Amino acid sequence: MDSTITLVNPSAPVTLVFTKDSTTNTGIALKGSESRIIYSVSSDALTCSKTTIADSAGTVAVINKRDILPSTISFPSRDGRGSMKLSKWLKEQKTSDGLPIMIIETTLGQFGWKYNTTRIALWPSGDESDGLPTACLQPATSESPMSLIIEPSGLTLANERAWMRDAKTRAFVEDVLVSALVIEHRLRVKERMYHAAADIPRGSFFNPMATAT
Repeated sequence: MDSTITLVNPSAPVTLVFTKDSTTNTGIALKGSESRIIYSVSSDALTCSKTTIADSAGTVAVINKRDILPSTISFPSRDGRGSMKLSKWLKEQKTSDGLPIMIIETTLGQFGWKYNTTRIALWPSGDESDGLPTACLQPATSESPMSLIIEPSGLTLANERAWMRDAKTRAFVEDVLVSALVIEHRLRVKERMYHAAADIPRGSFFNPMATAT
């Protein structure tokens, strides 16, 4: 994967902008309509062990992070399904070159998240090339907020809001959003642990590949 992840297919991308540089407590809006929050992410104040992603209609997903028992995830509005192991929904595997990849089943098929020092990007499973990713999470900078850019593979969208009216595509966007939150949160936890153990100031170089488990 390229060392810099900045672009996706330019045809009608979905760009979700985070109001805070946070994976546990933030609002999420469409680029260009930042005043209208379409998703909220909230967590319990003390431990952040439970994170809820919601929209105006109700709860989209609930993530329960546990230290001893398996972490779980549930999508209350989808077919009445109960909770499942997070590791079953988001599966960690290895690519042919031995790098970690997180596999997710979506309404548009199987996709894989790859990650490195420039964070994470998504490709159709089996096609993790150096080409343009289906989605990427761009970290916040001094000039721009954290953003998730998504181009649903195989679909031609009339505009950047068309996905909100199509149940299948909206479910795909939400799968990508939730899985990106999970992976980015793990990377941030590992980064904090790395800097704490090594007594290195935050913001210094961190290689998640070296500590990923």
